Amino acid sequence: FRAVTTAAVAIFAFCVRILNWPQVFTPAGVRFVESDCFYHMRRTFLALQRGLSVPSYDPYMNFPEGFHCNWPPLFDQFLAALSWALGGGHASTQTVETVCALIPPALGAMTCVVLFFIAEFYLTQTGAAAAAVLLAILPFHVQVSVLGRPDHHVAVALAASTLWLLSLKMSSSSDMRVRLTMGCLGGVVLSLSLRMWPGSILMAVVLVLWWLASAIRASIRLRHDPETWNAPVILAAAALATLPWAYRPARGIDGMLRWDELNALHVIALASAAAACAGLTLLARPFQQRSMLPRRVAGACLLAASCIGAAVCAGPILSGSRWTFVNESLLKFAEESMPVTWHTFFQNFTGLALFLPIVAFFALSREWPREGWSRSSFLAAWTCATWLPAAFKERFSDLASFAAAILAVRLIESIAGALHHPSFSRRSPLFARIAPFLSTAVLLCVMMAPPLSWLRMYAASAPVLSFGYVYEVCGWLRENTPPTAGYDSLDRHPEYSVLAPWNWGNAIVFIGHRPNVANNFIGWPENQNANIAPYRFYLARDTNEAERILRLYGVRYVIIQESVASGELASMLDVLGVPLSEFFEPDSKADRGAMSLKPNAFECMGLRLFLSNTNGLHPFIPVYESKDSINAAGCIVPRLRIFEYAGYRPPALRR
Repeated sequence: FRAVTTAAVAIFAFCVRILNWPQVFTPAGVRFVESDCFYHMRRTFLALQRGLSVPSYDPYMNFPEGFHCNWPPLFDQFLAALSWALGGGHASTQTVETVCALIPPALGAMTCVVLFFIAEFYLTQTGAAAAAVLLAILPFHVQVSVLGRPDHHVAVALAASTLWLLSLKMSSSSDMRVRLTMGCLGGVVLSLSLRMWPGSILMAVVLVLWWLASAIRASIRLRHDPETWNAPVILAAAALATLPWAYRPARGIDGMLRWDELNALHVIALASAAAACAGLTLLARPFQQRSMLPRRVAGACLLAASCIGAAVCAGPILSGSRWTFVNESLLKFAEESMPVTWHTFFQNFTGLALFLPIVAFFALSREWPREGWSRSSFLAAWTCATWLPAAFKERFSDLASFAAAILAVRLIESIAGALHHPSFSRRSPLFARIAPFLSTAVLLCVMMAPPLSWLRMYAASAPVLSFGYVYEVCGWLRENTPPTAGYDSLDRHPEYSVLAPWNWGNAIVFIGHRPNVANNFIGWPENQNANIAPYRFYLARDTNEAERILRLYGVRYVIIQESVASGELASMLDVLGVPLSEFFEPDSKADRGAMSLKPNAFECMGLRLFLSNTNGLHPFIPVYESKDSINAAGCIVPRLRIFEYAGYRPPALRR
């Protein structure tokens, strides 16, 4: 049953994630579906050329300064190594792109299989299979593991589920050697996950909460519980596995907190958490009188060390982590920073989502005197640690969906089991036969309705999903503009840049092979000014000021799209701190897309260029126009235009 089930789950999950096959594998080549993937592919190709070493500095980003990307390199190195191996040591571009496009659905399917083994600790085998199938269709996990989206989040999800499984195996074994082995493997998995995404530190929070639940239970029962050592062992193993990167300073060359790359701060944080858990366990544990003093001294020393480590970490984290504490205007408009809505909440966590935290804590209380307490407390800890971040940032929904899949099926199994109770059979035999099936059917309909509604829409749209102008425009830049130096070798500085909104940045570099000014790395002080430079140019009313911006960033080509004549103009004003009343007529009832522009709004450079005739506007020469048009301000104009700046001069390099 297990072999057939895991194979069926893997095949089903993989098939769900490749519904967009026609749009990824096209006659023109492989097309990737999301902007971060473009830069992952850029780094993968660079790693292949450098013996799997990913350069930390890229002159094609944040032109002319260049950019120090603090993304952890392990995921890109994994893509490069796998492509190299499957290509027989000589991976072609087609091989690399094909492998990288197929990796996400493969890892997503593997995650669903791992969840099946996790769910077996909480559910019947049939229920575990149902939970794995449910995860296979939950929207956010599908989105991060869809075909053509090689982003690190899909690998982090697999690592997180593996850590959960190893923790359960550690807890369920009575053999000390097995427990230590599982704990050490769990620590290595956590360290590897941190090498792919710094947000994996959330798993350390899960472990601390797991320890806290075990410690509270042990103190109430007034006896030592070996389960209190599970989390400290895993955290200590993770700190040791991360130790080779402890030589790196917490701040990079750019002065930015290097929280996105393994360094001494990560080692201190993991070691402090392990020391705190171990120290408090020793201090709270009842001992024989003769052994009490040495162990209490050891516990006090560990606790003191953890306090010192926490003090060392707290300052840099609170002062430097702009991504965690959203205080930059651009981050408000980044999709990854958006909180869940009620609509996406029920889609991501099933129609029973509101009841699932109750189910988690009901299971916790029910298992209080039993051996299953440890696994139930881990489920409750995972629910607490992942659902709260997911409420503020939807990007954490993939980790939260693991608990949702298990808890939703457990709720159905619990209610169906309760209705099978003998007391119901004695009172009404007919009711006892019908009620479990009826309740299961109703709960299944409620649970599956939101994710199935999304899946139906996804299945209809995925094969025909449009990539917009990204490949067309960036392909035109690559073929029709003068080539720039150092794209592959990085040994020379490029000559000019392309100005476009930040969400175009990674595509301009990877597809267009041209440097960008603004890019998708928002929240970094190093390129904060460059990322708002396009908005400053679009909204500049003085031509001299607009040209000064272009000369400052060495811009030769400017991309103008319909967003400058739509509600996105209001978002640009918000980012720059300009009141909407300067460009829009006051109308409190109209939404941003329907507000009327004031006459002086047409003096800004973005609208002047967008609405200009085929001759352009001196010194801007139109060189590209999209095929389809729109009606803007009474004029029929192309949706997207590219202008060449005739006053371009190579910038003075500041590095």
